[in-house]
Order: sequence, then C-alpha cells, then structure tokens
Amino acid sequence: MKPYVGENINRSNGEAFEWKEEYLVQLKTLNDEMSEKNFDSVMLLLAKDDELIDYRETLEIIGKTGETILLDDAGHQFSRFKEVLEKIYEFYKKQ
Repeated sequence: MKPYVGENINRSNGEAFEWKEEYLVQLKTLNDEMSEKNFDSVMLLLAKDDELIDYRETLEIIGKTGETILLDDAGHQFSRFKEVLEKIYEFYKKQ
C-alpha cells in the first residue's frame, strides 16, 4: 500500500481521499496480530474479480480458515452475497 500514500480517488464514487503513512504502520500491526491467530472459526468470502483486493494475496496472508468461499463475478462489493447466506448461517451455527 506504500505506493498509495498521498491523495487518491475512490473508484466507487470518484471522491478524493488521503492515504496516510500512519495507515501503513496500522496495517503492519494488524498483519502481525493476524499471523498469531487461529482462523478455524472464520469464514472467508472472496471474489476472484475483486477490483481492489487480490483474492490470492488475501489467501496468502490469512492462510487456512474454517471455510473459504471463492466466487467468480462478485466484485469488491461481493454482489452475490445472497447466494451464500445459507452457507454462512450453517457455518456459524456450528461454531
């Protein structure tokens, strides 16, 4: 995310926003904390065509979860959410 420090444009609505250097420190802290966690009780929802977050990088960072749902044609806003609601419900009912 370092290349994005400074002024940026939100791709969804065209509004300007600032990405600050301090956010990189916060992300590193979160990443370090995540590497120590057990994700067996986490369901990960990803879209192969996410225009902002590469699902492969997410899988690499998070690793194994209790369940991962990876869909085509859902985008960053995960437009096919209704299709997986039953799976989500069943997964967390078991937790």
